[in-house]
Amino acid sequence: MRFADLQPPSQAERVLKPVREISQLLKHNPDTQYIFLPHWVLDVYPARPDELEDVSLHELLGWYERERLKTGNESLQVKGFHMHLRRRTAKPYIITHKVTNPQQS
Repeated sequence: MRFADLQPPSQAERVLKPVREISQLLKHNPDTQYIFLPHWVLDVYPARPDELEDVSLHELLGWYERERLKTGNESLQVKGFHMHLRRRTAKPYIITHKVTNPQQS
């Protein structure tokens, strides 16, 4: 199961990178803001490869995995990130999300 955080960007919950990676980032650049993993909805989907331009957010979340390194010919580079997407070969993830009301603040 995979969670799709569909909250507005100011309320979206982000996941920190591993401590070792954050330590290296801060050692090289103490003012870095790149301490969070790319957010599927806010970062990855808008920067998806051109080959996936016609893929919906639901399909991307269900069928694709993030990878740091390119593995095989089926891996697709995400624009602006050091990560690749690989299509799952078995079952897709079940996508769940919170129902949000845009009329409420």
